[in-house]
Amino acid sequence: MYGALDVYFLVLIYRHRQSVVGTHYFLLCVLLLATGESLAWFVTYKQLNDSGVPVCCPYPDSVLFSTFVKVLAGMVARIATTLVSLGYGIVRMQISWPEVFVVSGLGVCYFIAVGALEVSHLANQSDGDVRPPAVWEALVIMTNACFGGWIYLSLELTRKNLAAFGQTAKLQIYTSLNRILVAYLMTSFILMAIEGAIYSGAVRIPWTYTWVVWAATRLLFFGILLVAVYLWRPTKHGLLYAQMDQLPTRSFSSRRRNFPAL
Repeated sequence: MYGALDVYFLVLIYRHRQSVVGTHYFLLCVLLLATGESLAWFVTYKQLNDSGVPVCCPYPDSVLFSTFVKVLAGMVARIATTLVSLGYGIVRMQISWPEVFVVSGLGVCYFIAVGALEVSHLANQSDGDVRPPAVWEALVIMTNACFGGWIYLSLELTRKNLAAFGQTAKLQIYTSLNRILVAYLMTSFILMAIEGAIYSGAVRIPWTYTWVVWAATRLLFFGILLVAVYLWRPTKHGLLYAQMDQLPTRSFSSRRRNFPAL
């Protein structure tokens, strides 16, 4: 599935290469990293099953590489979503240096926290403890909360500005993105709650069945990538659409005239 989506997006980028903006390259990086992660874990698990080599310890190189790609893909996806929420690529063509600095800092914090969580969780599983380390899990939750809060506030501000200036076409895209992200977050929290309940023993299901939750999480992530590719796909007049402003409609002009003067 990832391969077909990658080829489709690459064809669109090549066909409309004169109208490609930075957002398209960010989305392409997310797609390629997600594809690489799935392929890396498939090869890793096949090698481990065929050879009988334990996951830990020491860690096989394939496990470390797959974990690295997984964490990197998650970091790039969050950074790209934040930049899109800030309006990069459609509302404005540049991001300020303070915004770049903060986004990069959050990305580094996420990379360190999730990387430590993944490696320590693998070590615990090798020792017979299936529960993830609480400290690193808390740090991951905090970084995800920071990203989520910033994305939500940025989307609200971008939508408010687009509505204020009568940019209804761009506003519709960001409204769709907001709904998609809300649905994605709600579904992700449900899956995380189910996984946590299995690990804690609150739900009497063998922890070996958590692969169903993991598979659902991966399908959910692929689904949101599919929607993102559709919304932000390169088009013939994409660059012109991003750089130009929509003329206010008659209803918008009448609403502006009814506003009291400051």
